[in-house]
Parts: sequence; C-alpha cells; structure tokens
Amino acid sequence: MIEKGELSRDKLFTVKDATWKLWSARRGESTMFLRAGEKVSVDDLLKGLITVSGNDAASVLAVGIDGSEAAFVKRMNDMAVKIGMVSSRFGTASGWPDGGVTQVSAGDLILLADRLIRDHPRAYARYFSIPKFQHGMSPDGKPIIQSNRNPILGRFVGADGLKTGHTSEAGYCFLGSAKRDGRRLIMVVAGLPSDKARREEAERLMNWGFANKSMSVAAQNRHGGMPKGRTNAAGAR
Repeated sequence: MIEKGELSRDKLFTVKDATWKLWSARRGESTMFLRAGEKVSVDDLLKGLITVSGNDAASVLAVGIDGSEAAFVKRMNDMAVKIGMVSSRFGTASGWPDGGVTQVSAGDLILLADRLIRDHPRAYARYFSIPKFQHGMSPDGKPIIQSNRNPILGRFVGADGLKTGHTSEAGYCFLGSAKRDGRRLIMVVAGLPSDKARREEAERLMNWGFANKSMSVAAQNRHGGMPKGRTNAAGAR
C-alpha cells in the first residue's frame, strides 16, 4: 500500500481506548506500550510491530487501514490466497490465539517471507534489521527501549530478519532469514520450549543451510540431514 501511494508512512493513527484496554490487560505480552488517545505514525507502528512484536501496533494498523480488525483480516486472507499460501488462514491481525482459526504452515511462511524480500526490498531493509526500538515512557519517566526480538540478529553473520512468535499452543517460533555471499536462506522453527532453544535451533539450522550449498530448496525440505527440531524448514535462493 505504501509503495502504491495508498498509505503514507507519515499518516497518524489514533490508539482507540478499546485497543489500549485490550493489550494493557494482557500483561507480559509483547507490545510497544501505546497509550489510549495517542497518535502514532504508520512508520513507527510498523517498526513496533516488526522489531518488538507489538500486538497493540498490529491492532492499531488494522483498524486504521480498514476500519476494523475483521476487515483487515479479510485483506490478509485474500492476500494469502493471491500469493499461493494454500495451507494457511488468519483469524486476527496480531496472531493472538483465536480458538484454532489461525493456521499457518512452515512452507507458507517461507513463501510469504520470500515474496516480502523479493517484492519489497526497500521496506525489508528499512524495518527488519533495527537492533533496538524506543517508544513511550515508563512510570518513572524513563524512555522505554526494547531490543529486537530476532534471536540471531547481531549474533549470526548475515542475519537480517524476520519475525518471532510465541503462543502456548505453538511454542517458541521463528521465521528467519540471512544472506551470505549473495546467497539467501529463509528458515522456520516452531514448537520450541524456550527462547534459548529457539535461538540455538535457528542458529543450527542456518549453519546447516549455508554448509549445504549444493542442495536444492526441495532437498533441504525433504532430506534427513536437516537438524532435528520439533518443526523446521528451510529454503534457499
């Protein structure tokens, strides 16, 4: 939408009371600490969404763009069909557990990441490698600074995206990408028991992928040489 001129990064969306109440009540969940009535730019909302997994940012963007989260979720599902995500459907803008409505396969996540990186390289470079994000003030008046949730950013050479996730149903998950010597890998791990296990499995899968340069994408998804995680997949280009 931004590249088509349908949405400006500078456009301000107002945080609704309902959105603030929803996410302030869910203590311990990932947010960018938006306040009721606050006006926030699309640019900052995208940074909060991508860098620190801001569930509140996802809700504000959804309502700001389409008037309601339900309308935005329809947009998400329509786009998923359009790009060929045949094994996935979405029930919320944030990915918050919704009784099993949201279902996304590892293969579809790799497809989504590949399309994002290929079709929107400038946006990918702008938003997915930010090491820290500052927004809001703590009760003692100090700025709130959060580190990027990406477990391999700054730890694995070439890592530049994409996004973590965690629910009680799916465990600790990560859709990641790295580029070395002109070769990009995209990988998914899911169902891990902890943040530490997620990081270690992601690093191991990336190391395995870059060490197996001759293998095709299909082979990387099929063969038993792939590191054993509860769920993992890799693609190369």
